[in-house]
Amino acid sequence: MLYTITHQTPGRIRLNLDVPKFPKVDAEQVENHFHDLAGVVKVSFSPRTGSLLIRYEGGDIACAAILERTAAAPLPGTQRRRPATELEDKKKTVVRSAILLLARPLISPPVRPILAVYGAMPIFRKGIESLRRRELNVDVLDASAVGAAMATRDFLTASLISFLLKLGEYLDAWTRNYSRRLLSEMFHTTEEWAWVEHNGEEIRLPLEEVSVGDTVVVRTGSLIPVDGVVIDGEAMVNQSSLTGEGLPVLRRKGASVYAGTAVEEGVLRVRTVLVGDQTRAARVVRIIEEAETLKAESQSRSEAIAERIVPYSFLASGLELFSRGRQRKRGSSPKLVLWNNALVNALSTRNFTDALGDTIWWGRLVENAVGGHLCNSLNSVEYTLTYWRERDHEVDFVVARGNDIWAIEVKSGRSAKTSGLSRFRARYPEARALLAGGPGIPLADFFSRDAGDWLV
Repeated sequence: MLYTITHQTPGRIRLNLDVPKFPKVDAEQVENHFHDLAGVVKVSFSPRTGSLLIRYEGGDIACAAILERTAAAPLPGTQRRRPATELEDKKKTVVRSAILLLARPLISPPVRPILAVYGAMPIFRKGIESLRRRELNVDVLDASAVGAAMATRDFLTASLISFLLKLGEYLDAWTRNYSRRLLSEMFHTTEEWAWVEHNGEEIRLPLEEVSVGDTVVVRTGSLIPVDGVVIDGEAMVNQSSLTGEGLPVLRRKGASVYAGTAVEEGVLRVRTVLVGDQTRAARVVRIIEEAETLKAESQSRSEAIAERIVPYSFLASGLELFSRGRQRKRGSSPKLVLWNNALVNALSTRNFTDALGDTIWWGRLVENAVGGHLCNSLNSVEYTLTYWRERDHEVDFVVARGNDIWAIEVKSGRSAKTSGLSRFRARYPEARALLAGGPGIPLADFFSRDAGDWLV
């Protein structure tokens, strides 16, 4: 291949290759032509300008080898379209989701729900597939979270959750892909060409066309592309990528050599024994990749616990702060209510006597029991269950149905203090007060009837 040197400094050379501008040549093919040269650090080729930039180590010897390889290189083929990888597909999905999220203020309101549903379809599919396998896992929880946001017509939250889940998947895939690329570069397993002796001539063949028994010729400055046995010649071979040895070792007739090692001085004719994914270097990379997929004991336990918690997550509700102001309502912290008090008792070490003697703990149990009863009884879209707090004044539960509002205060002891209830009624005069426990409705009676019966 013809070339001209456009710029050269120690350790860096830029060449202008005489290649056609259209159709574009395969840049990866040109770059791979130099990767097996010892001392080459980085290769970058631009098909548009024909500019080839090579950074190298090794001084004049490495530079001369680069120029010799360039002159002997055949004209590269045109660029072939390759199918998109899984990582590229995930990247496109994340970018598309981010653009739609940022452009949301410019999109017509009737179109936003359609885009939100479209963006969440992969999440829904995973959740449905898990349910078909009769598994209640994190995928089901993710799909439920997005679906719940859409059911309340909060499509912005649904789109944001979808985007964050897709971003997490992309970052996980990018990390694994980056690790594999580093391993391949470390062991030089990405080489695609070899010089093979055929009928007395040396032919440069793609590595996938090299067969067991072929004679491969490796010269100074090149990487050995196959595992094999030396049948002629001798050379100093750097095996540090496989063995960690700091000094090169002498290899002559009868000695074994391995792919990924470099010939520092000399010429070898090698009979191929293993090639491609069967070489020792490729097997090392494969073992490391498989080990990468194995999870640490602590990680496995954490994921197992997370999977077990999922069913109970559906038995809890995060109540919003009751407010006529939408911004204040959105900025509040949710109040967690478990739908079954057995979940609270299961995580506690107290027996019944100890719990009854601890007034604070007992008060929390009774309040959660009332909240669970309300959640189980008023689980239709007709009712909205929230709570209310203003500084030191609080109402345990606020039930709304249309324009009707009920403020429910829970009393587990003899105290009849209802300052929160009084403050709430002063703020919302139309609200009706309901006292459960204490001097109000006996708790046994409250639990014995449907909560809706008390809302009259």
